Order: sequence, then C-alpha cells, then structure tokens
Amino acid sequence: MLVAGMSAAVAETGSRSLAPVVVTGSRLAGGSLAAGAASTIIDRREIEARQPVDAIELLRQIPGMHIDVAGGRGAVSSLYTRGADPNFTTVLVNGVKLNDPSNSRGGSFDFSTLDLDNIERIEVMRGPFSAIHGSDALAGVVNIVTRRGGARPDREVALSTGGGDFRGGGARRRAARRGSLQPRRRLQR
Repeated sequence: MLVAGMSAAVAETGSRSLAPVVVTGSRLAGGSLAAGAASTIIDRREIEARQPVDAIELLRQIPGMHIDVAGGRGAVSSLYTRGADPNFTTVLVNGVKLNDPSNSRGGSFDFSTLDLDNIERIEVMRGPFSAIHGSDALAGVVNIVTRRGGARPDREVALSTGGGDFRGGGARRRAARRGSLQPRRRLQR
C-alpha cells in the first residue's frame, strides 16, 4: 500500500533528477589522490623540466622519500617513506595496486623498471593511509599515472648514450622521435 502511494506520487510529479553519485576506488570522493595530505604531485611538465635519468632519481627528490638500490643500474630498488620499511608503502599505477601480494609483510615495489616516458604524473602521499588502502599503506601511497595514448598508435625510436659506469655516472644524452616512422626519403637505385 505504501509502495503504491509512493509510485503514484512520483507519477504525478514526472521525472526526477538525482544528484550524481561519485564512486572511487578509495571510497573517498575527490579528483586527486593527494587531497588533504602531506603530498607531492610531479606532473609531466615538471618531469621534463627536471630531466631525471630514471624514476628512482625523480622519487629521491621528494621530501620524506629515500630509495635504496641494491646494486648498479637496473638492480632492485626499495622505497622508504618517512623511514618506514618499503613493505609499508602502497604503490598504485592508475589506481591499481602493484605491491607483491605473495609477500606476507605487504610487499615492496621495484621502481627500477619504470619508464619515465610513459608517466604523466606521480602522486605521493606521506603518512598513514591504511584505512583507505589497507595495511600496506602505513607509511604512504605512491600513485603513478600513465600517459594516455592517441587515436593512432605511436611509434618511437630512441637512442641513448652514456659514459661512466653502470651506477649512472658520467654524461647522458637522449634523442627520440615520436610519431609516424614512415621514411621521408626513399632510397632509389
């Protein structure tokens, strides 16, 4: 009886507009992961201005972050947020958790495998976020947002040279060409 009365009331007034509902993975509405926290956001423009060699060098420049690399270039890296064990920093790529689930202590993430050319921005929140992201986020959260592709697939040819040792010493130069790889001139016999 009550349902019939409510249906009749809705039918009399016509259609209703409801306020939009925002659903996010963190259960908190907001545009940026770092809203209201001790946070740092490094966007694409800043990445290009700083010209870091790799993501490890970029993360080392953030206050409260320390990266330990177990060997030379390409070796496993560990991120210590505010001095806490690497197992207590949650790492997300586009909001998807990447920490090693087989590690019973939370699982750290190896930052040496990240390619800066594919990163649009890095959002770092320092502090306890376990209520939102689980026990792995006791020290903080790092969200890596990747660049969006275009309508057509991009192709890139890159050449990197360097001097020094494998630990990253010496000078580095990088040249790249993005876009179509169609030849501009054809070789003829």
